[in-house]
Amino acid sequence: MARKQSLATRVKLARQAARNAIGVRYTALHHAANELDAELIAELIDKGEDPNREDVNYTPPIHGIFADRCGENPQMLKSLVALLGGGADPDGTEGHGVTSLMIVAGQGWTQAAKILVENGAALYYNYINTWDTALHWAIYNGQLETANFLAKRMKGVKAKDPYSKHRKPLLEITTRRYGHTPYLAACGSYWAGVEMLAMLEKCDVNTQAKMHHEENAWHCAANTCQHHLFGEAPYVRCNAPKMQYIFEQGLPGFDAETDWGKSPLHFAAQQGCTLSIALLLQLGAEIDREDNNGMTPLAEAVEKTHPAAVKLLLKADASPQAQYRIEGSTRHGRHTPMSAALDLNGWHDAKPPWSGWLRSIKRAFEEI
Repeated sequence: MARKQSLATRVKLARQAARNAIGVRYTALHHAANELDAELIAELIDKGEDPNREDVNYTPPIHGIFADRCGENPQMLKSLVALLGGGADPDGTEGHGVTSLMIVAGQGWTQAAKILVENGAALYYNYINTWDTALHWAIYNGQLETANFLAKRMKGVKAKDPYSKHRKPLLEITTRRYGHTPYLAACGSYWAGVEMLAMLEKCDVNTQAKMHHEENAWHCAANTCQHHLFGEAPYVRCNAPKMQYIFEQGLPGFDAETDWGKSPLHFAAQQGCTLSIALLLQLGAEIDREDNNGMTPLAEAVEKTHPAAVKLLLKADASPQAQYRIEGSTRHGRHTPMSAALDLNGWHDAKPPWSGWLRSIKRAFEEI
C-alpha cells in the first residue's frame, strides 16, 4: 500500500500544480478541493489562501469538491466542512450562476445539502434570472430525500417573487423558464414520481397553482410524457400514474384551457402517450377541443407523427376533418388531420423512423 505523503509535501505539490496551470487562475486550494483533501484545505487556508478566489471560469474552490464522480462520501463532506469553516461562501456561484446547494440538490446529496444550509446557504437564490431554487433542482432530477429536506426547511418561509413582485411562500415561487412552482415542477418532471407529489402536499403547497400561460398540474403532467424513440414501442417514461394520482386527490382542471386554448389532451397527443390519452378520455376530456389555431388533439398527434396516438383517437371517434392552420413554415395554410396524413408530399424530407410512422398514420386514416 502506498504511503501517504506528508502535509508539507502535499502543500508543495498543490502550489506547484497552481503554478503549472498558467492563465486559468487555478489556485492551490482549487487543487486541494479537487483532491478532496480536507487536511490540505485547512492547512492552505491557515497559510493565507483565499477560499473564495475564482478561477478563469469564475468557479470558486468549493465547486471542485462536487466535481468528484464517486458520489457523496466522507472525504467530500470533510472537505466541504473544512472549506466552509475556513470562510468559503456557501452561496458562491460558478460561471453559469449555479450555487453549491443547487449542485448537491440535483445530485441528491442530502448530507452535503444539510451542511450547506447549516452554514448559511440560501434556500432561495436567483439562478441567472431563471428563479430556480435548489428545491426545483432536486425535483427535476427526482431526488426525493433531498427535496424532502429542502421543502421542510422552506415551509412557512416567504420571499419576494420576482415574477409577481410580491412576497409569497418559497414553496409557491415560480421559475422564469417554465413558470413552475415546486408542485408543478414535480408534475412535469420525468424523474419525479407520485411520492414527490405526496411529499410536497404534506408541506402544504398550493396544488392548484398555474404557470404563466394558465397551465395547471394536468397540463404539466400531460406535456412531459416521454415516448420511446421508435414510436409504438413501450413508453420509457409516462406521467399517466401521476395524472391518476392527481385525479384521485380531486384536483380539478383535466379539461381546462391554457391561454393558447390547449387542453391537457392536446399536450398528451403532442407527446404521443396513449396511456395519458386513454385516461383523459376516460375522465371525459373533450376529444375535438380546438386550440387558438383550430388544432384538435388528433391534429397534434398527426403533426407530431405519433401513430399509436392517432389510432387511439380515431378509434375514440375524433374528427378527421377539423380544420386548423399552420403559419410560418413550408406547410403554411389550412389543413385537416386527414389531409395532412394522406398528403405525404408535405413530408418529403422524412427519413426512418419518421417515414415508417407516417405510413402507419396514413394507413390509419385510409381504414376509416
